[in-house]
Amino acid sequence: MFSLFKNISLGFLPLIFLIVRFVNPAFSQCEQKNTAFSENEKLEYSVFYNLSFIWVEAGEVAFHTKLATLGDKKVYRLTGYGRSLSNYDWIYKVRDKYESYIDINTLKPFKFEQNTTEGDYYSKQSYLFDYQKNLIYTEKESTNQLKMRDTFRIKICIHDLMSSMYYARNMDFSTFKINQKIPFTAIIDNEIVTLYGRYLGKETVTLKNGIRYKCSKFAALVLSGSIFSGGEDLVVWVSDDANKIPVVVETKIRVGSVKVHLTKAEGLKNEQKSLLK
Repeated sequence: MFSLFKNISLGFLPLIFLIVRFVNPAFSQCEQKNTAFSENEKLEYSVFYNLSFIWVEAGEVAFHTKLATLGDKKVYRLTGYGRSLSNYDWIYKVRDKYESYIDINTLKPFKFEQNTTEGDYYSKQSYLFDYQKNLIYTEKESTNQLKMRDTFRIKICIHDLMSSMYYARNMDFSTFKINQKIPFTAIIDNEIVTLYGRYLGKETVTLKNGIRYKCSKFAALVLSGSIFSGGEDLVVWVSDDANKIPVVVETKIRVGSVKVHLTKAEGLKNEQKSLLK
């Protein structure tokens, strides 16, 4: 039972991030105008774990946006939270927080912070983006590792976990062709990685509460590890309207599978034209 909740707890917040990091390294234009999200948007999700045809609601994920200042810059502060439900904290307690500060005009990231506590394990990471020197300064520490610092050179368009999600929501999905691969590059866990998403077309999905959405469908390549077997096992449905919010995520993991369903969407910038009455 412990391993069951450990698998989902370690994976459920990154699932949302994985689905929308479609940042194409071939883009010569790294800047993006925001037309998809407001300064007061709130998205909330329930996370379900499946083992032997039994679905268990085991966690929650939320994303918030706010206007803020960073030094002399006006920015969007993007915050992502992940937590195990209190009923399961005694088995494996999870409290994850991800935060990014991005330029309001270009959506380029300035600063990223990650604080995760999962059972007896904790991890802290931070990235500072210096565009004058084209460098990223990083710090990382965890239960198993003393604080370490590193520096990466910015050679292509690159984002962190949070900034990439909101950048990708402002991309023009209408330019994608069925089965087209969409490469993306991000700095994750103090490494620069390039993966890809694949566009699968349009589809209507029904949430567990009965609400239906018209969506754009993507599959994402995930790396093999302790949770994922690797391959295009992760599928996401994104609302087929100007908001482009993740609505449903499904993925296989080494033990069972996971579903993430949207439960609340507030403060949206645009009308929810994908929502079916």
